[in-house]
Amino acid sequence: MKQRQSIYILMAAAAAIIVAGIIAYTAIVGTNQTINTQKAEDNEVTQESDDSQIDKDEVEVEYPFFITTMTHMEGNWDFTIDSEDRFLDQIDKLEFAMDIADEYDATLTIETEEPFARANAKWDYNFMAEIFERGHGVGSHCDRGGSGNGTYDELVEELKLIKSLVDDLVGEKNNLGCSGAGSSIDWAQALVEAGFKYVDGLVGFHMLAFPLSERPDGWDDLAIYNEFYHDNVPVEMEDRIHPLRLENTLDWDEDDTGIVVSSGQLGRLSFFSEGDRTECMESGCDLEADDVDKTVAQVIEAVELHDTSRIGKLTFYIPTSEMIEENEVVLRYFFSEMQKLEEAGMVEWASQVEVYEAFVDWEKAQ
Repeated sequence: MKQRQSIYILMAAAAAIIVAGIIAYTAIVGTNQTINTQKAEDNEVTQESDDSQIDKDEVEVEYPFFITTMTHMEGNWDFTIDSEDRFLDQIDKLEFAMDIADEYDATLTIETEEPFARANAKWDYNFMAEIFERGHGVGSHCDRGGSGNGTYDELVEELKLIKSLVDDLVGEKNNLGCSGAGSSIDWAQALVEAGFKYVDGLVGFHMLAFPLSERPDGWDDLAIYNEFYHDNVPVEMEDRIHPLRLENTLDWDEDDTGIVVSSGQLGRLSFFSEGDRTECMESGCDLEADDVDKTVAQVIEAVELHDTSRIGKLTFYIPTSEMIEENEVVLRYFFSEMQKLEEAGMVEWASQVEVYEAFVDWEKAQ
């Protein structure tokens, strides 16, 4: 999203907008999807003939549904061997993906851990700033805390280190969020103390900090470490797609202060058709057109669940390992399908920080 309006004031009911968007999308792609319009018809709102006579207090304010990406420059990368070549190889992949995304007016978000951030400084090539200047999103990747070792103060200091490294590259005001930091420690408070405003990329590890009563059934610590550690959370799509603010990890009840939890994960794009992360991690799953088709279906499902009185959001994870020429056709297919959804009025591209800013605007309007 290059130019975003944070608030859309429309006079159609939420269901009517969703149905209209789906119909517009299917018309663009030339499919014969059958759309159930009964709910929209039952809830149709007729606009007053004279807009000037509408009581502003009765106007229904509806908020957009954003689509975003995550690309992580990982914490376990080693640039000490052939470091400059490895560093430049990552840059080539990012440039390749941004060039394609730009053609479809899409917005990527690149979030970096310590190794790539230090490599920017070491080789005097501030590519993170270049990403931002091109109109894409930047942020921190906080690949910390998952082991469950350490103290609260130690986690805060680690998060502060990552933030300072990325701040030096893109500026403090542009590095507002962290992806990760899931831990048995209260990461919500730790992130705020470290200077972050929002967190994205929530997975099973983040549930370790919550009491059992606030976790899904069967999600004890052992189950999370062995099975659910990288599952998307919150588990229910309807809960996952609406950002909220948490003061701490005692419960999932929305608070007035604290970190903005901006989840919305759908997972890794190349895993969608298989639907099994474990299998794909073990045997590998190629990025295919079927992954894109499954993505479209999931986006439509999420939009149908969107409470338009709140900000809505989804995130696709695209690692640099998939930003290669062999995937160009499928990447173009993905971005073109998302562009059709956007043209149909169903979604809007944004960076992670732009979603946060829209959420803050939404809070002020309440």
